[in-house]
Amino acid sequence: MEILHVPTLIAANIILLVVTLTVSVVILRWNPGVPGIPCWVIGNLLYILGFLFLSARATPHPLLTIAFNTSIVMGYYAIYMGFQAHRRKTATDKALILSPVFLILFAGAMFYLTYFEENEALRSFLVTMVIACLSFLIAFEIAAIPHSSRVLTSGFAILMTLHGVFNLIRSTVVLTIPDTAPFLEGGRMAKVTFSESVIIIFVFTLGYVLLILDHLLVRLRQQAEVDYLTDVFNRRSFVRLVEKARAAAGRSGSPLSLITIDIDRFKNVNDTYGHATGDAALQQFSSRITSSLRPGDILGRTGGEEFMVLLPDTKMLDAFDIAERLRLKIEQSVVEFKKARVNLTISLGVSSASCGEKTFAQMAREGDIALYKAKEDGRNRVAVFQEDE
Repeated sequence: MEILHVPTLIAANIILLVVTLTVSVVILRWNPGVPGIPCWVIGNLLYILGFLFLSARATPHPLLTIAFNTSIVMGYYAIYMGFQAHRRKTATDKALILSPVFLILFAGAMFYLTYFEENEALRSFLVTMVIACLSFLIAFEIAAIPHSSRVLTSGFAILMTLHGVFNLIRSTVVLTIPDTAPFLEGGRMAKVTFSESVIIIFVFTLGYVLLILDHLLVRLRQQAEVDYLTDVFNRRSFVRLVEKARAAAGRSGSPLSLITIDIDRFKNVNDTYGHATGDAALQQFSSRITSSLRPGDILGRTGGEEFMVLLPDTKMLDAFDIAERLRLKIEQSVVEFKKARVNLTISLGVSSASCGEKTFAQMAREGDIALYKAKEDGRNRVAVFQEDE
């Protein structure tokens, strides 16, 4: 019986190793200083080389078996540390300190089960369980990676899963085709490799599922809290933030201000240039307002062309200055969409409360009163609420 599959599988593992090395070099070159990448690269090399050498001999020497299994396990441990470092978790330093202890304990247990206890089944169980535990830890780290880093981290996770698939295929061939024993490590190691590969594929699939679920939950949360067009808080979430700021102001005794904004004659923009231009105007307007606010200030869309700005720890006079700055910013800018160039102006009403004693409804009503006054006085201006109004 001529064996074609085994050399092909060995070649596939070697190709996958070369691909991993290439990807690692590219990522290191394109992402200098990114936390976790050195640990990922070292981990990939350790566990891939361990699997590759274990599959290259029919009956590896016991010391080589211990060394290569330790290499595989330390590879997973290094990858786990890499994901922790990428998330900037303080536990990374502790894991780094414990790595020599982990290495000595695992290698010592393997040595004892090989030369003293001579329990092959227990040794295989030890390797499989350690890899399973580390794989689960890595999977949960993957699931908690920030969205901005998931393209980078998923690349390494996909490579690991591919190796799991190849090792699963290789060990299945060894177990089902007796003539492969001279080419690979034989049935005993194949059983261990098979179980480890199943664990790897299952665990990283679980990690991907958790990642996707987390992404969907974040998307649902964003859709519930953020206005779909302008990407600022919608009215419901903005009111909740105001009430939270009121409670904080009540505890600290600090003032709280609210700016009510209305785009002047916005209906004319839609009627003259179309709703697509109107949507572009709202998007550019909210972007320019957001870029002009201080850290901690919050912009929300409370109506069609109506917006509000929450100003924590801000007195009435300071809120008026901020509102005037926003008015000038919009007056001096131009909205561009396709061939249309639109100049916008805004009217603003300012209300304030000491120690957060006023509810959102009260402050919003006072802001509306001030806003109507600004419109009556000719638009494109700021008005403040006076208690005697």
